[in-house]
Amino acid sequence: EIQPNMDDKAIFLNWLVNYQAAPGFINTSWCARLITNIPKICTAQDKFQIPFFVIAEELRKEETGKGCESPKIREFLMHLLRLLLPYEISPSNSNEELRKILDNLPSGLNNPLSPGASFHALPSNIKLWIFNILQKNSKRDLVEPASLGRDSTGNEYFLVHGGHLYVRLGKDLENMKKEDEYRGEEQWASVERHLRATAQWKLVAKSSSKFQTISLIMKGLGEAEIAGIIEGSVEEARNTEHTEEEKESERRAFEQRFVQLQLDAAPRKSILKKTNIQPSYNVADSTDSAPSSPASPSPSEPRSTNQPPPYSMKERPKTASVKCMYDPHCKPRNGEACNFLHPTIECSNFGTPKCPGVYCRYLHPICPRDERKCDDNDCAYQHVKSAPTLLRRNWARINAERASKSTNGGNAQSQRAERGRSATRNGREEREPSRDERSTNEKEKNRERSISRVRFADEEKEEENKQEERPSFTSDNTQSRNMLSPPNNSVPARKKDLRCPLFPDCLLSHQECEYTHPKLPCRFFTLGQCRKQRDCTYLHGPCKRDGSCDDEMCPKEHYNQKAPRVEAILRMRYAGK
Repeated sequence: EIQPNMDDKAIFLNWLVNYQAAPGFINTSWCARLITNIPKICTAQDKFQIPFFVIAEELRKEETGKGCESPKIREFLMHLLRLLLPYEISPSNSNEELRKILDNLPSGLNNPLSPGASFHALPSNIKLWIFNILQKNSKRDLVEPASLGRDSTGNEYFLVHGGHLYVRLGKDLENMKKEDEYRGEEQWASVERHLRATAQWKLVAKSSSKFQTISLIMKGLGEAEIAGIIEGSVEEARNTEHTEEEKESERRAFEQRFVQLQLDAAPRKSILKKTNIQPSYNVADSTDSAPSSPASPSPSEPRSTNQPPPYSMKERPKTASVKCMYDPHCKPRNGEACNFLHPTIECSNFGTPKCPGVYCRYLHPICPRDERKCDDNDCAYQHVKSAPTLLRRNWARINAERASKSTNGGNAQSQRAERGRSATRNGREEREPSRDERSTNEKEKNRERSISRVRFADEEKEEENKQEERPSFTSDNTQSRNMLSPPNNSVPARKKDLRCPLFPDCLLSHQECEYTHPKLPCRFFTLGQCRKQRDCTYLHGPCKRDGSCDDEMCPKEHYNQKAPRVEAILRMRYAGK
C-alpha cells in the first residue's frame, strides 16, 4: 500500500480548511441533523409541513433584518413544542414554555433564553441547536446522517438528505481552523462555547452535481479511497435532491398551506355568531377578569343563551372597541376610567397581512426606534418612550385643520374689510345713485367688458403660439408625472382598483394615498391566473431578484430597491425635462 506524501497531506488539509460550499449556520452538525430528520418531523399527516430550504431562508432573513420575526419560524417552533407538550401552544405562551424546557440544561450551560429576550433574537446556530433538542425529545423516530467513511487524516464524511455532503473535521483540521471570538457579554456565551467545543462540521457539497468535482479534487490530492466512495454515492444523493423547479413548486404549495393555516387560526365573526360567544374587550372600568385570547375560541364551551352577557349593550360605551390613542400613556382625568380600549393580549398576527397595523386591538412589540423618538406615522410597533402613532396622526390632522382654517379665515376677513371700506367713505354712508348716474355707470361697465374681451382674446392667441413653440410631453410622460406627484385634495376620487406604483416605498398611508396599498396575498397569482399582474391590489410575494431586478412589468414586490416601474417613470420624467 502506497502511503501519501506528507506534503500532499498538508496540501489536502489546507484545501479542506479553506474550502466552503456555503457560509454561516449551514456548517454545523445541528443543521445536518435537522435536514436529515425534517421529513420525519413534518410529515404529510401533520398540520404544519415545511421544507428545510424555507427554514434556511427565514433564518437568514432574521439574521439580516434587525428586529425581524419570521412567522414561519415561529410556527415551526410551535409545531415542535406541540410534539413535545401535551397541552395547547399559542404564540402568546410559546416563548415562556420554551424557556421552561431550556431551564433543564446540563450544569455549566446557562439558559440562552433570558426572561427579557425573544427566541428570534438568538443566533442561528443556537436556534438550530434548540430545534435539535426539541425534535430529540419528541416521539418521532429520528435517524443520524449516513456515514460514507473517513479519509487518511481522520475526517469523516456524511451523506445528508437532499444531496448534501458534510464532513466532520478531525483533530488535525480542528487545530488548523481559526475560531471566532466568543460573545462573552451575552447570555448565550456558555452555549456558544459548548457548541464550539463539540466536533465541528462543514458542508462540502450542497448538490449531487458537485460530488463529481469533489471526488476529482480528492483524487488529485491523494485521497483516492474516499473519493471513490463519494463518486459512487452520486446516484443515491440525486434520489433525495430537489431541482429548482421542484423547489419552486414546493415553495408555492407551502405558501398556500401557510396562508390557510393563518386563516384557520384567526378569529372569525361567523364562529362567534354560531357558538353565541360574545367578543371580549378590555375596558379600564370593567371589574371582570382578563379576557381570554380571541385567537383560539373554545367552541366546546359556548355561552348559554339564558345567561346574560357581562354587560348591557345600552350601558356599554360605543368606544370600547376603539383603541385609545394615548395607550400606553393614558392617564384619565379626575379619576374617571377611560372608555377606550387598552390592549393586554399579544397579537398573534403581527407581521402578517392580516394585522391591521396601527389600528390593531392587540399588543405589538416595542419599536426598535423608541429610544430615538420614532416619528413614523405608519409605525405599527408599540411606543413606550415616544408618542404613540395614533396620537401623532391626531396631531397632524389638527395642525392641518388649523392651517386650512387660518388660510380661509384670512381670506374671508379681508373680503369683509373690503366690503366695509366700499360701503363706507370717511365714516359716512354713500347715497343712492340717481337714474342718470346708473345708466352712465352701465355704459362704462359695458365699455370695460368689451375692452377686456379683446385683451383676453389677444392673450389667448399669444398663449397658443407659446404652446406651439414648447416641446410637447407624451401621454406616458404626463401619466408618470401625475403618479409621482402628491394627490390633489380637491379631487377626492380614489382609484381603488389600482395598486400604488410607489408601494412599498410610498410615504403616504393607506388612507391618504389615492391608490391601494396591498395587505393580503393574491390567491390567483400562485396558480398563474392573476389578470392584473403588476396592477393587482393583492400581494404577490417578494421578487427573487430583489435588489437587481430591472423588469418594468415584474408583478412582485421589491423591498431592497425601488420598483423597476418607478425607476422607469423617473427616467421618463427627467428625460421629459
